[in-house]
Amino acid sequence: MTISDAAREMVSHGPVRTLPTRLSSRTDRSVCPPRLAKSPDAVRLRVLRDRSEPASTPASPLALALPHSVGGRSKGATFEHIGNSPNATYTYTNRNNQTTTVTQTTAGTWLFSASNSSGPFNVMHMKAVGTDIVAVPPNAISPSDTIRWKAWGAASDVRPNPIVMTTAESNTEIISIHNSVSGMIPAGDVRNNYVMTGATWTILGRSPIPVSNQVGTSRLTNTTMETYQQGRDSTARNGGTNCFTCHMTNTTIVSHVFPFLEPLALPPAAPQLTVRKVLVHPDHNHLRLFNLQIDGVTVRANVNAGSTGPRTVSPGTHTVGETGGTGTSLGAFHTVIGGDCAADGRVTLGPGDSKTCTITNYDNFGGCTGRSRCCEPGDGTRGCRLCVGPTQQCP
Repeated sequence: MTISDAAREMVSHGPVRTLPTRLSSRTDRSVCPPRLAKSPDAVRLRVLRDRSEPASTPASPLALALPHSVGGRSKGATFEHIGNSPNATYTYTNRNNQTTTVTQTTAGTWLFSASNSSGPFNVMHMKAVGTDIVAVPPNAISPSDTIRWKAWGAASDVRPNPIVMTTAESNTEIISIHNSVSGMIPAGDVRNNYVMTGATWTILGRSPIPVSNQVGTSRLTNTTMETYQQGRDSTARNGGTNCFTCHMTNTTIVSHVFPFLEPLALPPAAPQLTVRKVLVHPDHNHLRLFNLQIDGVTVRANVNAGSTGPRTVSPGTHTVGETGGTGTSLGAFHTVIGGDCAADGRVTLGPGDSKTCTITNYDNFGGCTGRSRCCEPGDGTRGCRLCVGPTQQCP
């Protein structure tokens, strides 16, 4: 199975939910955790088809799952689409200064989890090997259920960092920051579809080592790029990492993902065909004009020289030609077609091709100097054989 095939199968849990309810804008402990609205509509864009796929392949829905920010080795933050994955059980401090527990639930529609799933969670079903997706035994290539174990970036069984006493306190700070910003974003703004799940940094930008230099959400991971780095549950004793697990020096590669991504393949550009006109030793006593054609259709009329400019054509074989313009008979010329065209004017273009064909007209009555005129026209590529002055008679 190719990566593009597997990607379509992975997004099989249905559309994501969209806008959260309006939340408190106060940056204090009078907060409620973000909730999802009931609307099942998804934010959808169109995916450009991979050029290797058949033309009949339908376009697929596309949405930004998360923006993830890393600032050198001293700070990191992550945001997720509110419909990515459900949260495991977590605590926060409510408006009455009481510790409140929000129990894990997978009810609803999620992008990376089946509705009402009971797990297992964060179990890898597939992996990339080169440009292919292969199954991870004993699983088949199939959707898996993902959960956010450390809902707001803090483990449930340890103090989050040296300046915060409890997990509930850390969770409350993140929720309150989100509520404050969300309260200032207009209703319907797509930024309302995202929630900051945590941020971590070092004191005064110091090295992440020792760990006591790290503050913020000390177990910050996200459910898309770091699905399998979250550990096995909400506790620190059962695993889990944060940004500084990898980003410990100034020489660390910033992204674990981008080096392995392949860009979306743009659809091939339509072929472009240009017809160029060249007139050799023209008869200066007459204005020579030509109609340049592609497939019998005039695309530029009454030109003495120059070109049509690039013209969009369909893939396949086309024929370039010309007719005489106003006051001009093609019988006075020897015509040669060349450039990217065959001598008969035919040229074949594929998707993305850009070709130029040249039509050269040798004026058999031209080539006389001054005000002289032609008495005996040439043939082939030759100009006039016999020129006489303006007052002379042809012999």
